[in-house]
Amino acid sequence: MSALNLEQRHEVAGGHLSWRDCAHAGWIRRELIATELGRDRLRSWAAAAPVANPGELRFSPCGDVNEALVVSVLERLPPPVLHHVVEHCALLALGRDVAGCACNAMELEGRILIVVTQGSRTDVDTSTTVAHEAAHAWLHQSLVPWQVGGVGDRQARLAAAANFADQFGMQKQWAQHRAAIEERKHRASDLCERQACALVRAWGFRGAGAYHHRRKRQ
Repeated sequence: MSALNLEQRHEVAGGHLSWRDCAHAGWIRRELIATELGRDRLRSWAAAAPVANPGELRFSPCGDVNEALVVSVLERLPPPVLHHVVEHCALLALGRDVAGCACNAMELEGRILIVVTQGSRTDVDTSTTVAHEAAHAWLHQSLVPWQVGGVGDRQARLAAAANFADQFGMQKQWAQHRAAIEERKHRASDLCERQACALVRAWGFRGAGAYHHRRKRQ
């Protein structure tokens, strides 16, 4: 892990946080600002330091991933990441059969859609999957389904997206995107995956979503 000293924390936060706040912000690490987007989001959050409630995340359970487990993961995220996920993401919990992904939710109020599933069927790996996709949402641009993240059976993931479209009345948007989605890559670049895994480990999570080589084998 790559810790930052007090002066570095103050600098990367754009000078918006007090020195006292910086002293208590051990979560400001190099992994959090591994991308320019991550740095920009940290500065924007620090300018106002808004507080988010994990229970306010837009959550739609459709499988055996329960909301309490998701909330327990969110409670472990640094304040700016938690705020970003609650304010700009929606979570669709489909069960534990095809891992996870983070992608643009098309017309769903401009939110990033985090799809959470996990093949290992353990709470540890499911929790790490939530954290991993939250890391992608923080560090990287949201892309159309299924260009970012996502491992496992492709047809199952496409079916999951279709079900989501049906649930939220997005059938027209899904039909418009389906042809293009078919041709897009299913995984993020190697660099993006490594950045997300490193950030997840910095948050203290362990499991498949924290280690790039383990995700590649799934």
